[in-house]
Amino acid sequence: MGVDHLQPGEARQIDYHPPMNVALATPMFILAGALFVLFVGRTLIRLGHRRRLREILRTDKQGRFKRRSTISTILYKHVFHAPILSIRHSRYLKLGNNIHMGILPLRFEAALLAVYIAINIVFFFVMVDWWKDWDEVIFEFQYSAGSMAVLNLPGLVLAAGRNNPLVPLLGIKFDCFNLMHRWVGRTIIFSGLVHMIAAVIMKVSEGKYACAIQAKMKKS
Repeated sequence: MGVDHLQPGEARQIDYHPPMNVALATPMFILAGALFVLFVGRTLIRLGHRRRLREILRTDKQGRFKRRSTISTILYKHVFHAPILSIRHSRYLKLGNNIHMGILPLRFEAALLAVYIAINIVFFFVMVDWWKDWDEVIFEFQYSAGSMAVLNLPGLVLAAGRNNPLVPLLGIKFDCFNLMHRWVGRTIIFSGLVHMIAAVIMKVSEGKYACAIQAKMKKS
């Protein structure tokens, strides 16, 4: 598939970078789509609250608004508000005694974070054309990791501020955005480290190739 629009048979040049393959930005599109779905859902909830208020002021009857379906009750109890493995979700998550990793997420938050991280990891590998030469594979792997780090920056910035406009728009608490901010930051750090390691491997490989050429020229 490839990480950029390099034509078949075209040699890669140092001073020319083909346009990025748009498919590499799929995780960002998925995040934007999820935010849009949350916004639509929050809007429908607000409309329902206004309809309920109008009916209460007109008839003073709330009987049908008290009833909740069995499905929604199960979802709230076992998914949306459920802790991970019956552990209180507000407990701090620590590595050792000194490294603070934030608080434990809810079961639903943990599932969303797992999907988000899995999508990023998948796109580390799926965009790389593994059938090309070793140097090209390392370059594409470096490219994909660096692109993942950069494309996750909007999510990191959006979830950082306490006066985040998405808090009232989506009806999500700041603690949830803070949790997202932490894990998006960790994903960016991991992507940056992978990008750096791949870049070092590529430079070492180029150095060995240059030394081999010089040695061959001296012998000749």
